[in-house]
Amino acid sequence: MHQVRLIEGTFQPSAHFIGLKETEQVKGISLKIAVIIGSSMLVSAVGAYLGAGTEEIMKSMDTVGREKLEFAKLIFGIGEVLSGLLSPLFIMFFFALFFWPFFSQMNFGKILSIQLFPAFLYTVEKLLNVPLFLLLGISKESSPFGLGVLTQLITNQTYLVNLFSQITIFQIWSACLQVIAFRKMSDKPMSLIVLIVIFTHIIYMLLVTTSITLIQDLVISL
Repeated sequence: MHQVRLIEGTFQPSAHFIGLKETEQVKGISLKIAVIIGSSMLVSAVGAYLGAGTEEIMKSMDTVGREKLEFAKLIFGIGEVLSGLLSPLFIMFFFALFFWPFFSQMNFGKILSIQLFPAFLYTVEKLLNVPLFLLLGISKESSPFGLGVLTQLITNQTYLVNLFSQITIFQIWSACLQVIAFRKMSDKPMSLIVLIVIFTHIIYMLLVTTSITLIQDLVISL
């Protein structure tokens, strides 16, 4: 029986995933999922309460009434908490379900356990972004961890800025962990594993970017 250890797997992936390969049963997946989701929701709630990410709303202070402004902040806070709940789940199960056909020799539980690490790193990134957003008055598109800042110097096209802001240190770290995990736990060549992981991340980024852009357009129209 193998215990999922998020810190060990993040910083010592080779040893951790070799142990995962050799075990017949993975222990602690449900608990780790609950911890990641709970942490993500807590970070989202605290960030929303402190005003992280509300820059666009606050720009409307002088043009809308106080009641409408407070209502907008409330809706934003609810949306952030829901995002804190759904985003880690989407990350875990999107990647697990997408990878499963390519690595069908592995059972789904092991594939899902690998995806705990991208969800964990997503939560860490969210936590680190909160003080940056508050201190610098920036949004995710301008996070120093991603390519959104550089993209804004080249173009103001919303979709492209949103797309490249998804490419962060933590996403690259997640992809590297996935490559290491599947290399240790499957018999597929490294080149094929890298292609599968990159392709999956591109699909993920396009889905997330499209969703974010549609939501932004909806908010603007309202």
